[in-house]
Amino acid sequence: MSGSYDFLTAKYYPDGNVSWFKTYDGGGDDRASAVAVDRAGCSYVTGRTHNGANYDFLTVSYFADGDERWTRVYDSGKGDQAYDIAIDSTGNLYVTGTTFTGPDWDMLLVKYDSQGNEIGSLVYDTGEDDGGTGIVVGDDGCIYVCGGSGDGPDTMYDYLTIKYRQFFTVSGKVEGSAYAGTRIELSGDTSISIYLEADGSYEFADLACDGSYTVTPSLTGYSFSPPYYSYSPLACDRTDQDFTSTEGVQEGANPSLSLELERTACNSIVIRFSIPGSRNVRLGIFDASGTLVERLVEGSASTGSHRIVWDGEAGVYFVSLEKDNTRITRKLVIVR
Repeated sequence: MSGSYDFLTAKYYPDGNVSWFKTYDGGGDDRASAVAVDRAGCSYVTGRTHNGANYDFLTVSYFADGDERWTRVYDSGKGDQAYDIAIDSTGNLYVTGTTFTGPDWDMLLVKYDSQGNEIGSLVYDTGEDDGGTGIVVGDDGCIYVCGGSGDGPDTMYDYLTIKYRQFFTVSGKVEGSAYAGTRIELSGDTSISIYLEADGSYEFADLACDGSYTVTPSLTGYSFSPPYYSYSPLACDRTDQDFTSTEGVQEGANPSLSLELERTACNSIVIRFSIPGSRNVRLGIFDASGTLVERLVEGSASTGSHRIVWDGEAGVYFVSLEKDNTRITRKLVIVR
């Protein structure tokens, strides 16, 4: 096309000097409208490209050094324009904009995985002209899209905001000698009780992303480690949620006081702790100034190992476990 535009993407150092810049020519009129960057430094640029008849969504991904990773075009067949992009904690991409469905324009949302494979798309139609111009993914895994809705260029447009709830799966297996007869109970916002499959696996599907759930195994005469998994909110798919079974309750076990932190694929924080006695236990999260953010355990908890999943805002925190006159503190840094 004569006088057409190309995508231009530039990365700057903190001092304002250019690290790299790239152009992308789709062969038609290409105009970028939004960019997002993941934790690995890969960038994702979205906008529109002209296919000779109408516009399509165009999304281009670059490595941290500026080398091109992949490009994806979304074509509904009638005309599509992308305006914003967001990334969730597991690297999935969400692109929003508008699509012409005739006789009007509707809000369009397209979801990709981090490799650019399309997962699905949604159209929202109020019966008037609708379009998405902004999008974020909450810590709870819900998708929030904003834009406008109106009846043509000669009328006033209204704000349009949509919350999409995603549904995810919790799955895993039980290792050890406990297979037949082991029951896995899901409690919280949904209550389901199932028995292990023949290979020791289990799965709970179609769970709301913003729900709170606990998964607990049980079999008479056996103990399990960890004793349960807990999520609040669920936020993403939770796979490999495995348990190890041990025959006997091990009543004589007396674990030492311990506290460990790890990060999940959803960027949630897993707090693992063990206590040698059930009384005088305090587990809390504090900010950098020493102010209590959340008290997780107060007073008593069963002897043994425990696991809590915590989702916090970006910042610097300290996780403190106290038992009688002993305290363990771990520093925690969350980047969103």
